[in-house]
Amino acid sequence: MKLYTMIVAPNPAKVLLYLAERQEAGADLPIERVEINPFEGELNGDAHLARSPFGTVPVLELDDGSYIFESLATSTTLRKNSLIMQCCLRTWKRAPMRKR
Repeated sequence: MKLYTMIVAPNPAKVLLYLAERQEAGADLPIERVEINPFEGELNGDAHLARSPFGTVPVLELDDGSYIFESLATSTTLRKNSLIMQCCLRTWKRAPMRKR
């Protein structure tokens, strides 16, 4: 996976903080970080607009070549892919849903 970020933006900072917390907790998240430079026009370049139609960051490129370009969706995807959550899901059972 690749995470496209920009150093001066708040939304990528949220995702980077989440990654730092997960790595500190022992999660193995092999993510390559790619820095987008807005001062050189990379944010509105064709390559980045192909990844994010709105030209925003962060953008998470998944292993299958698809892209996720919202910070909350990126954090949620990373949470689902982290080894800690996979271990928890194996050992804990979800509570059954109540019917109304």
